[in-house]
This record gives sequence, C-alpha cells and structure tokens, in this order.
Amino acid sequence: MVIRKSIKGTAKLTGKAVKGTAKLTGKAVKGTTKLGLSAARGENPLKRQEAADIASFNQEVVGESSYWKALNSLVGRKRDASGSYWHGEMFISHDKRNKFDRYAIRVQAREINYVTVGYLPANEANKDLIEFLDGERLPVPARVAGGRERQDGNRSNYGVTLAMTSETLNGYEWKPTKQSR
Repeated sequence: MVIRKSIKGTAKLTGKAVKGTAKLTGKAVKGTTKLGLSAARGENPLKRQEAADIASFNQEVVGESSYWKALNSLVGRKRDASGSYWHGEMFISHDKRNKFDRYAIRVQAREINYVTVGYLPANEANKDLIEFLDGERLPVPARVAGGRERQDGNRSNYGVTLAMTSETLNGYEWKPTKQSR
C-alpha cells in the first residue's frame, strides 16, 4: 500500500481487497482517523515494513496449539518435507475479555479476519505494553513454523514468533518474555 505524503489535513482511507489488489479512496473528514498507531502518531507506517526485513524474531507466542485450525488455514499449502513456514504481519492487542488474565495480549492474524492465534506469555510487563497500545491493534512482523508430518501420519503443532523490537514497536522498548512453567 502506498500512502502519499502530499495529502494535507486528515483523510479517511478505505480499502477492499479485490483479487489481491486494494482500492483506496480518500475523503476529507473532520477529526482524526484510525490508520494504525504509527500513522496516528505522525510516524511513517512504511518504516515498520523496512524494519521487518532486518528484525530478529525474539518473542514466542503461547497457546498456539489451541488455534491449530486457524494457523493451518493461514499457512495453507505452503509446505515442504520439513513442514510449513509463513511470515508476514500479525497484530497484538489487549484482550479485555480474557477471564484468566486481565493483562492478556492476544496475537491476531489479519489474513484470516483477525482470528486469535495465541497470546503473549503472562507477565507484569504486559501492563505497560497495554498502556502503550492505548486500545489499538499494533502490527508486528511474525512468522509461523511447524506442521511437520510425524511418523504416525499426523502433523505437529505450529509455533508463532514475533519480532518485537523498538523499531517494530514505534520506539517502545520491549524485553522478550518466556512462558512460566
């Protein structure tokens, strides 16, 4: 997607996917628009795409085995003898309705209608990240690996990792967390 910097004032961008392409229309509107955190904060949203190429995938996602069907549909037919591999962008957001963890941060895949595919491990640091997110979804580079065929003929679970660096989180300093055992 290309966003032109020559637009003055605020603009509302809408898009519909049509066989892999997007149609963007611009209309002047009053107030602010939701273009994601980076655009809303006056930052270049394309910077995140550049950062994804050099980012290290440092944050594990937990609970992926509960979302095997969703991950399988995301990965699709991208398989070889060693399993599946997908990389792209996923979104993190506060899951306010989570009855087990009030500071739960869910991971969602846009390509499959923002279906939840896992969570960040429970940690006190999630509280600060939730404050930073301010009720918004934040896109972060992600990869999915797994789905290897086992000896019994079934497929293994998928693993999801995110690239959560200060570059991909618009300057927010994140220390990767591990699942407590």
